[in-house]
Amino acid sequence: MQKIKEQEQPEHDNANDLKDIMQCSQQKNQFAKKGEIKKMKKVKVLKFTKIYQQLYDSDDEPTYIYFLMKIYKSYEQESYFYYRNYGFIDAKIAKIEYVQLDKKYETIDIYFDFFSLGVENFKKLIKMFKRKQDQKYLNLSIALKQYQMYLNNFFKNLVNLFSDKIKFSDEIQQRIDQAYPEFEQNVKQWASKELANELYEIELCLAKINLCKPTLKKKIYSKNLVLFLGSDLQGIYSKLIDLNLKDIIQNFLSGGEFNGELQLEKTIKILKWMIQDQFNQLTFQDEIFTIDGITIPTQKTIKYYSYDYQKKSIVEYHQFHFFYVILYNFEPNWIKYLIETRQNLQQIPKQIQYEANTNKTANQIQNNFEFICKQEYFLEKFNYVYQ
Repeated sequence: MQKIKEQEQPEHDNANDLKDIMQCSQQKNQFAKKGEIKKMKKVKVLKFTKIYQQLYDSDDEPTYIYFLMKIYKSYEQESYFYYRNYGFIDAKIAKIEYVQLDKKYETIDIYFDFFSLGVENFKKLIKMFKRKQDQKYLNLSIALKQYQMYLNNFFKNLVNLFSDKIKFSDEIQQRIDQAYPEFEQNVKQWASKELANELYEIELCLAKINLCKPTLKKKIYSKNLVLFLGSDLQGIYSKLIDLNLKDIIQNFLSGGEFNGELQLEKTIKILKWMIQDQFNQLTFQDEIFTIDGITIPTQKTIKYYSYDYQKKSIVEYHQFHFFYVILYNFEPNWIKYLIETRQNLQQIPKQIQYEANTNKTANQIQNNFEFICKQEYFLEKFNYVYQ
C-alpha cells in the first residue's frame, strides 16, 4: 500500500510560469541568485512500502546485470518490443520509496531502495549469445565477456580495499550516509547552473562499504526534460499520484525505445565504456518516447562525475559519492516534427485522441497529458533554427 507523507520544500517563485523558462539568460540568473529560502510550502511526497523478493531469471525475460544494465535475451523487434517496458520493479530488484517534486530546483525525483544491482555472474548470457551464430550477438557476447572479467577484478579489489576495518569502519559508512543529503543538494545546485539550458536526467550513487559495492539512490529528471516529454512539473507529479504509478514511472525509466537493433548497438557501446576510464563521456544514438505517444530519435551523452564530501566539491577522481548525467540532444527537424504532431493531435477530439494514444502505447500510458510545445519555446530555449 502506498502512503503519502508531508515534506517541506522551498517554493520557486516562478515554477509555474512557462514564459520564464523561455528566456535562457534570465533562467541562469535566477538559479545563480537564489541563495535564500523565502517561503516554505508543504508538498506531498509519495511513499512506498518495502517488499523484498529474491532476484530471479527466466528463459524469456530480460536480465539486469551489474550495474543495472538491462540485457534482452533477444533484440529481434517482436521480442524486444514485448519486454521494452520491463524495469526494475518487474525484475524485483528494487522498490520505489517515493516520488518527489522539488520546487526549488524544479525537478521530479524518484528515490529507490535497491536490494540487488543485477546479476554479477552472467556467463550463461555470454554462452547464449555466442551460440546464436550472428555477428551482432557475437559482438555482444565478446563485450559481455570483457565486462565480466572487469567486474571480477573490480569486486576483488573492492573486497580487499574495504576489508581494512581500520580505514573503512562503520563510522566511515555513517559519514558517507550522513553526507548524502548535502551531496544531493550540491549536485542539484551545480546542475541548475551548469545544465540550465539542457534536457537531462541524473543518477545519484554512493558506496556501501559493508556490501563492497556502490548503489543507486535516486534518479532526477529536469524540468526541461519533463516539458519535452509532454507535461509540466506539477502536471506530471499530479498524474504520478492520481494514476497508475507503476505504468507511468515505468515509461519514465524505460526510455521508451522502439528499435531493438539500435538498443543492441547501444548496449555494446555502454559495456565497452564501463570497463574504460568513465571520466571520458560516452555519446550514442537512441530514441525517446514522449508521454503523449510520440517517438523521436535523440543523441544521448553520458557523463560520470565524482563528489568529495570532505571538500564538498565535484572532482575528477573516484570517491564514495558519484553521479551520472544523461544529456539529450535533438535535431531541429525532429523538434519541428514534434511540435507539428502535437498541434495536429490537439485538433483531434479528445476521446479519439486518447484511444489512439492508448492503442499506440499498448495500454502503457494511462492518460493523455494535455500539453502543446510552442515553436517559440524550442526556438528560443534550445536555439534551434529550421533550415
